[in-house]
Amino acid sequence: MSSKAGRYLRAALLGLGALACAGAGAHEFWMWPQSFHLPVGGAAVLSLSVGENFEGEPIAFSRPLVANLRRLAAADEADLQHLTPDSGSADSIRVDLPRPGTHVIALDTHPSLVVLEADKFNDYLREDGLVGALRAREAAGKSATPGRERFRRNIKTILHAGGRSDGAFRRRTGQRLEIVPLHDPARLGPAQPMGFQVWFDDRPLAGALVRLWHGRGPGVPKLTLTQVSNAHGKVTLALPREGTWMASVVHMVPADAGCDCDWDSYWGNLTFAVPRAAGGQPGRQARGAPRM
Repeated sequence: MSSKAGRYLRAALLGLGALACAGAGAHEFWMWPQSFHLPVGGAAVLSLSVGENFEGEPIAFSRPLVANLRRLAAADEADLQHLTPDSGSADSIRVDLPRPGTHVIALDTHPSLVVLEADKFNDYLREDGLVGALRAREAAGKSATPGRERFRRNIKTILHAGGRSDGAFRRRTGQRLEIVPLHDPARLGPAQPMGFQVWFDDRPLAGALVRLWHGRGPGVPKLTLTQVSNAHGKVTLALPREGTWMASVVHMVPADAGCDCDWDSYWGNLTFAVPRAAGGQPGRQARGAPRM
């Protein structure tokens, strides 16, 4: 294998290696900007990370990793796949925001295969609320067999240009698994209810474990919120802090017959910012976290 091919492979499989440790703690994969609020015509600098509790390591943009990249706004949509390097990789990309208002950046990864030891796979299913897959393994007498999984990431972030926000925050992206806000995060005050709806294959997803993490900084206690989606795929949580937030959900279904695996999993992720209260002080944020 050439050194260039080796770099491609490492970039594509880095997320897979993180997921292989899922038995010790599920690893999230997210996209975040240096700032969630930019001037019209400004460029959002976006990076990727993988880790736990909203603290992670950088992942490069590369063609073996990124299957689809788009920007969606209230009145337009743009394909951004050309921003992913044709060869090699990029630590970050710059996305122009040509109009005032809300912009959603959506990224999907290519599928990757992973095989986990039985105990690690079962622990991962329990931790992420994947009860259906766990019970199916038990019913088939396969609880002691390794978990063979093909996984994809469906991630997005919400940006604002020109000091304006609009209804684009709730625009569906068409991703296979998607977390859609039901309230505008740019207009949300700390401790106000924030609703989300989880979609899979264009249908609301019931019984999905939704997690929210706050982008904390030094001296700020870790904060994680969880709730299982109702029959309409909805959860509602009060976010007690301003600053950067990440929502995440995992869904797993039996794999197609043609796959050398047993399960297909989809990892949905959303990053956004809750502004500081009027007259308040900006909250601390995690190391490397974006500015609001």
